[in-house]
Amino acid sequence: MSDFDSAASTPANTGHRSSKRRRVYDDSEASTPRYSSPDELADHKPNRSSKLKTRQDLGGRRRSHSSDGSVDELDHTYHGRNRSRSSSIDSHRSSHSSPGAPSPPVYKPLKLNYKPKFILKGHRKGVAQVRFSPDGRWIASCSADSTIKIWDAATGKHMRTLEGHLAGVSTIAWSPDSNTIASGSDDKTIRLWHRATGKPYPAPLLGHHNYVYSLAFSPKGNMLVSGSYDEAVFLWDLRARRLMRSLPAHSDPVGGVDFIRDGTLVCSCSTDGLT
Repeated sequence: MSDFDSAASTPANTGHRSSKRRRVYDDSEASTPRYSSPDELADHKPNRSSKLKTRQDLGGRRRSHSSDGSVDELDHTYHGRNRSRSSSIDSHRSSHSSPGAPSPPVYKPLKLNYKPKFILKGHRKGVAQVRFSPDGRWIASCSADSTIKIWDAATGKHMRTLEGHLAGVSTIAWSPDSNTIASGSDDKTIRLWHRATGKPYPAPLLGHHNYVYSLAFSPKGNMLVSGSYDEAVFLWDLRARRLMRSLPAHSDPVGGVDFIRDGTLVCSCSTDGLT
């Protein structure tokens, strides 16, 4: 007996095979739609393929966006910023161009119109230096005519002339209380003068070996510093009328000297390029 005959003659086997086919058919029915005719199946295939194509196209687009999505996002933000900037610039221009907006102020350069208050005349030769008193009431001037003159700073009136040097006076300095004037001359001496009387102190300060070119009082008025063409800086004690110290600071004439505000330091400058 052949296998085919045994399979055909056995009803249990046929039932078992039919149930398997039914299960397969039922599974296919659950996964795929049922069509009544081959024509419907034929009509439905193109639609299904078109849907698949559209899905594939969408998937490809999504993949392309996801693959370089950062670039697309950057482009989007860049274009968005450009639009916002252009809109803000346009609005700013429109606000400025609007007739109701105020125009910016026009600044004109200031023209200085200084006028002389008064001119002080009286010296016979060139004026070397001029100084205001600390209280602002007086003006002292020194000249190559060997004199010092005192002027009223409010009116310009000549008050008095101080005479006593034997050569031209190159520098003057006021004491902090505005009552004493120190003068340095080409006669190598330093003299102190009473402003109120115009008379000199009894003894001049001697020590420099060349022209006295610069002077300065200490803040307390008890010391005086002087610079000379002899390249030295001298410190003087005004109460004792004596030389305290000689500072050989430079290798050229000393052009300027001064005290610091608390009187603890002295600075000097010279034509040797040093301070």
